Amino acid sequence: MKTTKKKLSLILAILMIFTCIPVSAGAIVLPKSPTNFDVYPGPDYVELAWDETAIADGYRVFIRNGNKWKVLGDTQYGYFEVEDLQPVTTYKFAVRAYRMFFGKRYYSEKYTSFSVKTTTLPEFAYFDGSVKNGVVSLEWSYVDSADGYRLYIRKNGKWEKVVTVDDDVTSYDIKGLKHGAQYFTVRAYMKTSKGIIWNKLAKTVKVVVPDPQKVVITSATSSERAVKLNWGKVSGATGYRVYIYKNSKWTAVKTTTANTYTVTSLKAGAE
Repeated sequence: MKTTKKKLSLILAILMIFTCIPVSAGAIVLPKSPTNFDVYPGPDYVELAWDETAIADGYRVFIRNGNKWKVLGDTQYGYFEVEDLQPVTTYKFAVRAYRMFFGKRYYSEKYTSFSVKTTTLPEFAYFDGSVKNGVVSLEWSYVDSADGYRLYIRKNGKWEKVVTVDDDVTSYDIKGLKHGAQYFTVRAYMKTSKGIIWNKLAKTVKVVVPDPQKVVITSATSSERAVKLNWGKVSGATGYRVYIYKNSKWTAVKTTTANTYTVTSLKAGAE
């Protein structure tokens, strides 16, 4: 029994001594540097990808800040996304593989640095318009990284703002426009620490607002104190309003979806 205890104590002592011995980088196999980098820049971000190293436990990503390297973060995979960047700006990055050994991190001896330029806001993939029942409907594509959109209408040879909307709004309806040709465009914007940047104006969209059709009364049949009116249907109309001329002005007496109505309680013999 005593012999067994002595053996266990000896084993524990050896293990303690072994864990206290400093390990140099030359005592372990270091991971190779990452290779085959791919970069995917956007207006305010850059996606980095590379081939993973077989024995690496992870990767540390750096960005050049003046004449020093600043740590951006670590990842276990061959992918890292850098956010909150400025548009149309060149940045320098580096990636080093590392291996963990007894709680200490050992980096690859070499690393590759590379430069990436962020983009401006992308152009619109599409911008279209249509009109129905006098309402102009405009729709545009989502723009990556945009914080919102501004819609314009052409008036007196100039673009005038119609509305500014958030990035989750990609359509807008406009009512009450004059009949005839109307021209529209839209622009995306992004807020940055250096101000607001805009993408190019979308292609101009022409929408023709039709002249409302006049209602044609087909018959008016009178009785002692009433008049029955019939009129032709107007294409695209969702309803009709009937008026009576009284006391030198027109007064609405009924709104209906039908194309007939009888006006009652009239004075006998009145026109």
